[in-house]
Amino acid sequence: VPNSMNISSSSGSSLKLKCLELVRCWELRNLEICAENLVSFKYCGPHLDTEFRSVPRLVEAEFGGSYVEFTRESFLSQIKVLKLDITQNVPQVVYWLCQLPELKNLKHLELVTCMEDGITLSTCALLLKASPSLWRFTLKVNMFASLAKKCSRIGPSYLFS
Repeated sequence: VPNSMNISSSSGSSLKLKCLELVRCWELRNLEICAENLVSFKYCGPHLDTEFRSVPRLVEAEFGGSYVEFTRESFLSQIKVLKLDITQNVPQVVYWLCQLPELKNLKHLELVTCMEDGITLSTCALLLKASPSLWRFTLKVNMFASLAKKCSRIGPSYLFS
């Protein structure tokens, strides 16, 4: 995967990109998207400098990994379905969600979290407050991530004794 990626599909081109998923692209640092027909976008990975220049049909977005800066994206007000996996985002997630604009069109919010991370209630409150048109809220607890965090605090020597 290159360090920088430019995805462009104008109305005159043959590329009619509707769905884009970028998962575990560890080397990717910059992403520029101009896709008139893009409906769904998923990104799971590290920090990424992004620019969404023209995505008028984008209504579904999913973010995970250590990337939480999506809160500054201009398309957020048009999103109808938002899925967030915040199992790796402690403690930055609350800081970034405090800057979240109103999600006036959001109908379905799905949050994947670890209950023991101490931010679940704050995160839920911030997201619900920013979503006045919400119809459906789904909270998923990733027990494996919770267990992995506990084990990392104990240390590997205790795991195999």
